[in-house]
Amino acid sequence: MLTTAQLASQTTYSLLSVFIERISFYGVRSLLLMYLISDSLNWKEEQALSLYAIFITANQLMRPLGGLVADFLLGIKRTAMLGMLLQSLGCFTLVINTNTSLYAGLLLITIGSGLYSPANIAHLLRIYNGRRTKTDGALSINYLMINAGAFLGPFLLFPFTDTISYHLSFIVAGILSISGLVLTLFYKEQSYPVPPSEKNQFSKTLSFWAIIGIIVACTFYWFAYSTGTNYFSQQQFDPESAIENMVIVMIIAAILSVIWYFVSIKPAIKYMLGAFITGAAILLFQIFGYSSINMLVVPILLGLGELLFSISGYSILQRFTNQKYICTVIGCTLGISSFLSNNLTNWFYDKYNNNFLGSFFGVVGLFLTSIILLILILVFRKHKGNSDADRFPITDNSLIDQ
Repeated sequence: MLTTAQLASQTTYSLLSVFIERISFYGVRSLLLMYLISDSLNWKEEQALSLYAIFITANQLMRPLGGLVADFLLGIKRTAMLGMLLQSLGCFTLVINTNTSLYAGLLLITIGSGLYSPANIAHLLRIYNGRRTKTDGALSINYLMINAGAFLGPFLLFPFTDTISYHLSFIVAGILSISGLVLTLFYKEQSYPVPPSEKNQFSKTLSFWAIIGIIVACTFYWFAYSTGTNYFSQQQFDPESAIENMVIVMIIAAILSVIWYFVSIKPAIKYMLGAFITGAAILLFQIFGYSSINMLVVPILLGLGELLFSISGYSILQRFTNQKYICTVIGCTLGISSFLSNNLTNWFYDKYNNNFLGSFFGVVGLFLTSIILLILILVFRKHKGNSDADRFPITDNSLIDQ
């Protein structure tokens, strides 16, 4: 187990690294469509949109592969390093103004991001082995840094496109990725064994279905979230609302990171609350629309629900997964759930062209998820002391970890 000083330094390296990586990635992603249709490449809009969609999908599908590489080939540290290296090379390759270099650059960024994302989360979980009551605080700050990077990336890189060219923006993105690479050099590779009191002692069957359940829940959660927010935009498009929501998420993440340091609620309880609060936020908007109160309450509830759901999901995965394969499980969860939710959202909209109907089904799915989790909590509490039930992360007499 790491000392307190080592834990602090490793946490800092991980958080700063993901912050820089997200600035680079989202900065490039925000410029991609404009770059494709600009005079530099002069693509048609339909072609540009098609390539952009392929780029997003490929990033999702690379994450499971990144997890496999980390667990079975290179280890977490070297996988994160390789991911940042490839991402930086991809940014620099985009500077060359040809279609060939464009494809090569995007491919390198896709592979790099797919390797880095699950490895960095797994690194954070590994260094908190033995301190799982503090894990959610670290994950909250990690979520804050991801959103901060996604928020700052377009603002940081976009000005260069007006003053000089897109190529300078890509150079800046590449330099940022190299900075992130330097931080990963200081990662301390952690062995996967954990203290006996925190070892995964669940049956393989229970662990398997718990992981599948998390993937399915994440898929329907992000379907509901996407259709719900699409419906908001459809009713009253406001470019500032996306920025407002991101800022709210960052503020709530900062607050929760402090709260979780002192009080650690059971992961399944938070997971249930996250699904319920998000469903309630979307339902409030469906019923009352753009009222002044809703415009204050709904973004806060959405931000709170998103954080509770996403962060506690990682904690549950950590407890059900053999730590030897944690990166693979995280990569599969991230990649498969985002791929399925995006395609489900697109399919539903193409078939019905009705975001309200989609958000309605999403709310029903979120409330059903909450009810199922509540039933599981009550069942496992009733059978406390029976094999898996005695170790399930919701079975203590108190909802609070002491």
